Amino acid sequence: MFAESLFTLSPDTAREPDLAFIAAEKLRAHPVTGGVVPFAPDLAVEIISDTEPAREAERKVHQYLAAGVFEIWQVYPDDRLVRVRRADTTFDLRSDQVLETSVLPGCRAGAGEFFD
Repeated sequence: MFAESLFTLSPDTAREPDLAFIAAEKLRAHPVTGGVVPFAPDLAVEIISDTEPAREAERKVHQYLAAGVFEIWQVYPDDRLVRVRRADTTFDLRSDQVLETSVLPGCRAGAGEFFD
């Protein structure tokens, strides 16, 4: 898991998600030795503040997906909502719902755990 690390999404775009995950096999094939990570993560987590414009949040999602990020979690603390974004789907999870993802096999977390 990476926290606030800069990832190269394209030759002219880099992003710093609040949290990111890279699968072990990808790290073995492309070791990260420090500084800017030269590729996109498998999972990016963005905590959306109430001052972040919706247009900017959407632009980030499109950049992540275009770079090959499998899944983006947009966490909205004020609404206690986790929005899961993939290339083919978007869905929202509230406090009493369980978040599972194939990016992190075996990981199960209640959406409410993000806010406790």
